Amino acid sequence: MLSTSPPLLPVEVIEHALTFLQDNLPALARCSLVCRGFLHTCRSLVWRDVDLNFGSFKLRDRLAKLSEVLVLHPDLGYLVRCFTISCARRSELSVEGAIRLCRLFPSLRSLRLFGVDYDSLPMLFRLIRSVPTLEALYLFNIRDHGIDSSVPLLLPCLPSLPYITLPLESGLGRHNASPQTSLKVLSIVGRRRTRHGVFQDITSLLKSSGLETSHLRSLNLRVSSRLESIPGVQVPSSCASHLTHFGIAVRDLITNSTIDRLGREHMRRVFADLPKCGRLRSLCLQYDRPVHCVNRRYPQAGMHGSAAASEQPSASLFFLLELSELLSPLGAPPFPNLESLVLAFLTPPGWLSSCTEALERLAQACLGRSEDDLGERRYPRFTRLEVQMLVPEMVVLRGQKQQAWEARARFAVAGEHVLPMFASFTRAGVQVEISWVGRLYQAEQD
Repeated sequence: MLSTSPPLLPVEVIEHALTFLQDNLPALARCSLVCRGFLHTCRSLVWRDVDLNFGSFKLRDRLAKLSEVLVLHPDLGYLVRCFTISCARRSELSVEGAIRLCRLFPSLRSLRLFGVDYDSLPMLFRLIRSVPTLEALYLFNIRDHGIDSSVPLLLPCLPSLPYITLPLESGLGRHNASPQTSLKVLSIVGRRRTRHGVFQDITSLLKSSGLETSHLRSLNLRVSSRLESIPGVQVPSSCASHLTHFGIAVRDLITNSTIDRLGREHMRRVFADLPKCGRLRSLCLQYDRPVHCVNRRYPQAGMHGSAAASEQPSASLFFLLELSELLSPLGAPPFPNLESLVLAFLTPPGWLSSCTEALERLAQACLGRSEDDLGERRYPRFTRLEVQMLVPEMVVLRGQKQQAWEARARFAVAGEHVLPMFASFTRAGVQVEISWVGRLYQAEQD
């Protein structure tokens, strides 16, 4: 007699199927209630990524709840691989407090911090060495302004757990300055608005803090500035030959007709040093024109071309031409393993309208003589180009959702006009993606 019961699947197959739901927390929660055998796998996927950045106004309540859960179930701390939290002023959490929180997770691999101020970076780089398992550090929204001394900084009261025994400064004294962590990924993204409290060279700060950089494989230093007197960061020589991904911000114009001398010199130095990164598979270059993002002379520039032609700003041809020269040397190509190129234009999309010929020259530099034959290309592995465009930050009054939808629609239409500028890449089979940088702010209506 044939059995009508369904065949039992091996546990390995079920666990593998559940991994496809790792980004769907509600589905994982339901699966953990369906079968007790699913509980262990679902719990490990749910606790893999802990994000306390959302709703940082209630950070104290979130930290208290997290402490309660870890006291009841201390084994959950071992499941956390990625931790995200905000150190912005509104969260009242200090950098030291954030690093103390990392001690709750003995198997932590990735840390994402939002809103760190420049003055706190030396302490951060020094204390981060007390997290020996950390492999990736992401710093977003780096700020010039330090936290007001009148604001009480939050140092969380950690639960009494057996694996939190040593203080943060343990093993980091003057006579024992050897790094205890081997970062493979370091990303620093921010914007400089003032001259106060801004260091000149991030790489020098990393070296002085004792943080080991020779193990880095991915380094992203996209720190922009609105001030022409502040030079940019440089290509670090200590880890350049080992990097497979590198990102950096450059600029060369103050206004439409005024050249930023320091910015252009910095751009030349960056392009001259980039060949040191001979193992790159991915390169990200951010071209800054943030001064126009707050300039009311161009309220509609880049949307439908409504600005007068004489007032229409444009991206610098110098940046694209120098990049083309870098990628098309007389000898061997500087990045023989290049697979992906990201061009982040912090400008509205219409500002690229005057760069058609320069973009065509860039395509020739990347593709070589032939657009069809991969064997004759200068970079045979190059298959992806991402173009990031700026979404001008605007305030949308609460209750006026129609205005926000209209703005997003304009950005979508603008993106359709940008893609044809890179037709040479698409004809050669390169995947071209247009993405957006920026956001729409919502404010209370008066």
